[in-house]
Amino acid sequence: MIASLLCACGGGGGSSNGGAAPPPVPATYTIGGTLTGLVGSVTLQNNGGDSLTLTANGAFTFAARVNSGSPYAVSVATQPSGPDCAVAGAAGAANSNVTNVSVTCTVNPEARYLPLYASRSGAGEPLGLYALGTKLIDRAPVRITTEDVRLVALIPELIVGTGATVTAARPAQLLYVTNGAAGGDHLWRLDLDGGSDLVPHQITNLTLQGIAPGAPSPRVLCQVKPVLRRLGDPRSAFILVTVSDDPSTSCFGGPLAQFLVNVTDTATTTPRASQHPQGNIEPVYRPDGGMAGMVFSAPDGQSIRFAADETFSGSTTLVDSLGVFMALRETSLSPWTQLQGSQSRLVISFNDNESHFYRVDPAGQSTLLYTSTVMDGATLLGNDLYLQERDVMTSPLTLLVRRVPINGSGTSLIRSVADNDFCGAEGVLGVIASDLFMLRSCAFPSGLESSLRRESLTQGGSSTLLSTYAKTLAYGSAFADVNAVLMSMSFEATPWPAPSFRYESEILGPSGTVLQARSSSVFPLLNGSPAAGMLQIRDIPGAGMGGGGLYKLSLSTSGVPSLTRLNGSDGLPATSPVGTVFAFGFQVAPQRAFGNFDGAAFAIDFSRNLVVPVVVAGAELQLMTNDGAP
Repeated sequence: MIASLLCACGGGGGSSNGGAAPPPVPATYTIGGTLTGLVGSVTLQNNGGDSLTLTANGAFTFAARVNSGSPYAVSVATQPSGPDCAVAGAAGAANSNVTNVSVTCTVNPEARYLPLYASRSGAGEPLGLYALGTKLIDRAPVRITTEDVRLVALIPELIVGTGATVTAARPAQLLYVTNGAAGGDHLWRLDLDGGSDLVPHQITNLTLQGIAPGAPSPRVLCQVKPVLRRLGDPRSAFILVTVSDDPSTSCFGGPLAQFLVNVTDTATTTPRASQHPQGNIEPVYRPDGGMAGMVFSAPDGQSIRFAADETFSGSTTLVDSLGVFMALRETSLSPWTQLQGSQSRLVISFNDNESHFYRVDPAGQSTLLYTSTVMDGATLLGNDLYLQERDVMTSPLTLLVRRVPINGSGTSLIRSVADNDFCGAEGVLGVIASDLFMLRSCAFPSGLESSLRRESLTQGGSSTLLSTYAKTLAYGSAFADVNAVLMSMSFEATPWPAPSFRYESEILGPSGTVLQARSSSVFPLLNGSPAAGMLQIRDIPGAGMGGGGLYKLSLSTSGVPSLTRLNGSDGLPATSPVGTVFAFGFQVAPQRAFGNFDGAAFAIDFSRNLVVPVVVAGAELQLMTNDGAP
């Protein structure tokens, strides 16, 4: 009995599969590859999951392994703020470790980078240089360097049409000098276009010292003049660098040296010594956009000369008996602004108790346009020079506004008006069709007053007072392409001479028709494209601009404005920070703008109606513009 039970039990022993070996564990393999061209961060996914965020170029591997023979499919889940990334060799079956997935981030022509200067909040201590991409404005800025930097120049990429007509500009290169760097202070180039890797490149072997605390180096940077050999080609830029070789005298009173540096030079390139005299210099361009020569002040400081190139050899005298030399163009070659006008002509002026205006053509020939004995201001718009003249020795004072064609001869008197010491010269805003629009502000003992006039440019044309603004200091801009005049005004709320101001604005048509009624608002972004969108702060609750709603203002060809409320990244309506009394902005790419609210940087994507703050932890950010300083 016992034996039979034992036999029965023994028959039930062993594994449940009848004694066969367990199945083998399936082989698994890793999925990975190589990432190149990244600026910022990118998030990849495999098979729609297993997210992997990368911040540096090089080899990468997903965390999750894939069973042998199973499919894999790599995709980009979130694009970086820099060039877009694409995947090659993205899919297949995993029969071994996969290492040949290639993620390449390529040039995005519409992308641009805005350089930002960072300093420690409340202390002013430098934290370095950052760059913010225009493609995804809500991404964090990319850190370039932690060293203190001094802006030297911004080289723009110009959009050039026929006759060397510049129609637009956008950031291309930033040139800067490091201050107090451990390896020496050098001149650096940072590319700002859509294909940039945001890696600075040293462009000369010069050791320079910018204006910074501490003992000066043997060569202190005194002056820089950037010039394009060809309009529209930022790589054709060269800069004339003036330095002091005597640290005891710095840039004043000591020996100076000038060097010519190409922006495409390398760290080992020795710059060429230049015979350029210290003083003013302006390029003259041919109608095809190539540089025809250079206009410059001679070493004796008493004449203006023309040279065929930057060697300044074989120059010819254009003007003798020079006083103070300056140059006038339709607009500045700023990478932040919309540009108009031909660069194939140059208007220069000099003063020696009189104001003389000359046109210089690409052949290096100069033509005297006008001489004024009572010059008060000059504005170049298109093919005409508009002069404001006041003879302060007469009583009563008389203000004259003249039109001087720069491609022809003769002048015409546009306006003559009795003047007084309380009013400034007429501010020429712009031309719409055959009418000139002028703005004037006066500070009477009883308070401020401004006025806007339309003056016909035709022979015997009319003069029309469009509007008068009491207790107002007015600013404005005219847009001929949209048939409207925009006005921005500050309103005197308390009696002069101790006023407090709040901001108001209105939009007028060229006939004086009110297109947007005067209201508590302001335009801190007046140099963008009116059709694409401009920033307007509206419904400001008190003094300054703080607490106002942020809107996109668009002007159609009929001049009828439309308003769209801008939202923050949280989807709520955006407002200007409380306490804001100063704001400005620049449009740097289509539908993209950047600005500053009293030291708080912000970015706008008009295509998404989005405005976001630009933040670096513990830092105050400043836009690096082309005015020579952060």
